[in-house]
Amino acid sequence: MDESERTSVMTKDTLITAMAEQAGITRAAAAGALAAAVERIGAELARGNRVRVPGLGTFEPVRWTGRTARHPRNGTVMRLSERVRIRFEASMELRARVNYSCGS
Repeated sequence: MDESERTSVMTKDTLITAMAEQAGITRAAAAGALAAAVERIGAELARGNRVRVPGLGTFEPVRWTGRTARHPRNGTVMRLSERVRIRFEASMELRARVNYSCGS
């Protein structure tokens, strides 16, 4: 990838600014809305519920069982504990928008 193909990263701050401009609200209101959305999504995932956001995608908690593995550097056997990971699947609308913008 050469220099012209690099993409920028949208930070929380730039997202809040963009939300405020697009919705015609203050940055404080946009920050509050984003914080509330993230908090609510996190709370539902913590309860084991799927979260569907139309136009964005679906977040789903997936339980990974504990297992034994080998440390990649020294080969010792170690136990990996059970945990919950978050799976995200982009909506068809989002996938179409991203693929269109990539020239596909």
